[in-house]
Amino acid sequence: MRFPHPGGGFGFGAIVTDVMAGLAFIIGLVIVVGLIVVLVRFLLIATKAAEIYVAKNSGGAIAPPSTATPVVPANAASTTVVTEPIPAAPASPAAPTSTKQAPRTRTPKLPPSV
Repeated sequence: MRFPHPGGGFGFGAIVTDVMAGLAFIIGLVIVVGLIVVLVRFLLIATKAAEIYVAKNSGGAIAPPSTATPVVPANAASTTVVTEPIPAAPASPAAPTSTKQAPRTRTPKLPPSV
């Protein structure tokens, strides 16, 4: 789209303005497409990394949440709740012995005497 100059008519300045606007549009389009490509690549890599992490650190397939509804007995008021004792925590391991030696003191280095 060409806009007339204050002096009237369409001259060399209008052509230069159109070329500059076209270049600005192309640069903006390249930036937007580049950002979309980087975002999609990041999301694909992150998704694959998450799948590998879950497969490596889970004991197997992740079970989907249960959709079964709990069964309530007809006479819920007369039911008794049996609780099992909580198992004791395993004994803590012995404190590790330190085999690390104390750091040696450093002798400052002096420049050679002349």
